Amino acid sequence: TTCPAALPGAVGGTVSDVRLSMLRPVWFTPTVEESDAGADWYRCDVVVLAGADRLLPVTGSLVGVLDSPEGGDAYGMCGTAGPDAERFRRVPCGEPHAWRAFQVIDLPAGPYPGRGAIADAGSAPCQDAAAAIAADPLDYEWGFEGPDPDQWAAGQTFIRCWTPD
Repeated sequence: TTCPAALPGAVGGTVSDVRLSMLRPVWFTPTVEESDAGADWYRCDVVVLAGADRLLPVTGSLVGVLDSPEGGDAYGMCGTAGPDAERFRRVPCGEPHAWRAFQVIDLPAGPYPGRGAIADAGSAPCQDAAAAIAADPLDYEWGFEGPDPDQWAAGQTFIRCWTPD
């Protein structure tokens, strides 16, 4: 829990900015042999997801990167299609994309509420948020994605709102 909690302080931005990014914490501990010999450290690092199964190569520091619009544009969470499309894949916004995650909606803590409750919680707020940023509030697209049971168990207790970019 320490490394995920420290991530916003390291990369900048708000908790929402981090949730709308492709930045993730990873941690390392001593080997069993090192631990048996008295090592009691751990190290937190930051990686940038480039999709479901690869990392984005990064040069330089990520300290405070989400404090600037350029950091959000490079490392923000975008998609190859709308979140409900079969061809949807999350990619960094610095790569070719069609949609962007632009807002998060926190859900109440507790047991997994089920897909129906998540859909109910995300639909109207995401639609309203998309209308608020649309060039034409009478003609716009939007979508959302909420956590599945595995994501909920891993701590993702929020919904992401999406709109074409």
